[in-house]
Amino acid sequence: MYFVKACIDLEKHKCEEVQYLKYGRLVPMEVLDKAENDGGATALQMKLDKIEKEGTSKLQTWKKRTLSAREEFSAVMQENTQKLELEAKLLSKINALDKEMEAIASIAVVECVLKIIKYDWFLLPMFFEWIRLL
Repeated sequence: MYFVKACIDLEKHKCEEVQYLKYGRLVPMEVLDKAENDGGATALQMKLDKIEKEGTSKLQTWKKRTLSAREEFSAVMQENTQKLELEAKLLSKINALDKEMEAIASIAVVECVLKIIKYDWFLLPMFFEWIRLL
């Protein structure tokens, strides 16, 4: 008999602990029975489940949209990088051509001076005056 009472007291204590964990206080059994039979909890649970499904669906939609946007961003960045690399190559080529053109222009000036010296040496002072004015 004493053993049975001890088992009942142990189970009662466990139930009280569960109530404290679940509700934060002791709740009379009548209130729990009424809530269980009321059906309000079931309706609320169904409503909660519906809201969770909608939220999950929206979350998946947004994940797809962000993934798509990330892929598009990556493609644009790659294209932009390729264009910048091409621009750098073209600028390098322009600089090389500018240097080549300056060298050719210098050679042309030297050739012109040599022709003046060879044929029109008397025009040489005027030529240097013209270059100085540039």
